[in-house]
Amino acid sequence: GLARSVAVHVHPLDLDRVGPAAGSDVKVVGAKATVVMPVVSDDTVRRGTAWIPFHQPGSSAGELIDCFAAVNDVRIESL
Repeated sequence: GLARSVAVHVHPLDLDRVGPAAGSDVKVVGAKATVVMPVVSDDTVRRGTAWIPFHQPGSSAGELIDCFAAVNDVRIESL
């Protein structure tokens, strides 16, 4: 059950709100960085949250994380 590649996983209803089709590239904008990666519709992810697997080829979720912040907010934008 390991992730095969990097992608941002969001709930299907959140993906509908953001607008891009599943599999298309999006910008994930955080306080420290912006990364581009595909978006995946995933009904196991809670609404209002995003999940990105670590240690995969491509963009890294680690670029978005501020280890001193209590919460790391991100914004997902269509390209």
